Amino acid sequence: MLKVVHLSKFFALRRTLIQYLKGEKPKYIRAVDDVSFEIKKGETVGLVGESGSGKTTLARLILRLLEPTSGEIFFEGQNILSLKGKDVKEIRRKMQMVFQDPYSALNPRLTIQKIIEEPLVVHGLYSPKERVEIIKGMLKSVGLNPPELFLNKYPHELSGGQRQRVVICRALILNPSFIVMDEPVSLLDATVRTQILDLVLKLKEEFNLTYLFITHDLALARYICNRLLVMYRGKIVETGETEQIISEPFHPYTKMLMLAVPVPNPFIKISLPPKIDKLADAFIYQGCRFYPRCPDATHLCQTEEPPLVEIDGRAVSCWKYK
Repeated sequence: MLKVVHLSKFFALRRTLIQYLKGEKPKYIRAVDDVSFEIKKGETVGLVGESGSGKTTLARLILRLLEPTSGEIFFEGQNILSLKGKDVKEIRRKMQMVFQDPYSALNPRLTIQKIIEEPLVVHGLYSPKERVEIIKGMLKSVGLNPPELFLNKYPHELSGGQRQRVVICRALILNPSFIVMDEPVSLLDATVRTQILDLVLKLKEEFNLTYLFITHDLALARYICNRLLVMYRGKIVETGETEQIISEPFHPYTKMLMLAVPVPNPFIKISLPPKIDKLADAFIYQGCRFYPRCPDATHLCQTEEPPLVEIDGRAVSCWKYK
């Protein structure tokens, strides 16, 4: 269904006046750097990594909310980067996104009915009476019953879980085939989180959906994803079936993410390598991106970037696995 080929997105940092007058070249943050992967119809693929690894930027590139620096994106065999105008609008009916923060994703000045109806109005679908019935049916599908109780409410009158259901409802109203879930439960408490995850799985079967599920929690990814893409500083460092990666992670970064999963034992002490916060380290593109934090790093890791190589049906970018 989706094929991403050598996709990159670089953001230029603003130069100071002195740097501009000196003629210094702008520096770039490589938010997404030469990423390639495929998603088959009906899959739920997890994109995992810590904050700042480029997950949301990659998702926005796929949906053309951002324009890439280079690369290609094929959706159902069609290169969507070559589309313009009405063709882009038409392809977006098939590709939707559920954002991380449901409150900021909803217009506080509109009622729930108007919020969900807006995509139908933009695409000129159905009459006003038909839209009301479709909205009611979709509200029932996402667990907001009775729907008449929610139509005239505003986002601030709903709980966090209810707002997230409204965001999911709005994404489904155009009957898409592919949905990007950008950490849809990260701002919810534990009980509501389980309800939303069960809803996501139910809707996948009911509407025959394909998901790209973004998360930083490997335990959560194990619950919902068939396959994982592990991302670090703009690079895909490991891919494979979910159970393969969970049971035997290859890349040191994946192992670190596994250590970060909470365990119900207060006597277990976990030591993790420190996260790189210095802006200067963001421009280290020679060698492996993870080598400053890797306990097994060698001189080769510092000088040459490891390729993404296949091992037993998986792929990993690490010099330990030549």
